[in-house]
Amino acid sequence: MLMPGGNIRPGRTAHGNQDSVHPFPLNLDGALMPIGLLTLEIHIADARSLKDKRQVLRSLKDRLRAHYNVAVAELDHQELWQRARVGVVSISGDGKHLEESLDAIAAESERLLGRDLVSHTIEYFEDGE
Repeated sequence: MLMPGGNIRPGRTAHGNQDSVHPFPLNLDGALMPIGLLTLEIHIADARSLKDKRQVLRSLKDRLRAHYNVAVAELDHQELWQRARVGVVSISGDGKHLEESLDAIAAESERLLGRDLVSHTIEYFEDGE
């Protein structure tokens, strides 16, 4: 995903509990306004209806919004009972703070969702001129 007028900066990818290494050193400090996107792939095995799924997602979204002041939205699989793709977006004037925040949010999501969290990906974008 590339934002208009911006440059994509790939970040860390995780599948389950294993993090991969950054493909290059992450240097967001020079970015004018770094933007981070955390994408969560979720499989809710115990969901038997959309209502069950919405309850899990609402709890996750409310918790992340309240504790981290981020934007959270369901991005895909709205019509499926057991699958969800959730996006968490944050912006900061400090790249290091942004990276630490998204790492903490990914860890909190893993703690809240447990085995339901299939994978997560963190991407960074910077406002380019």
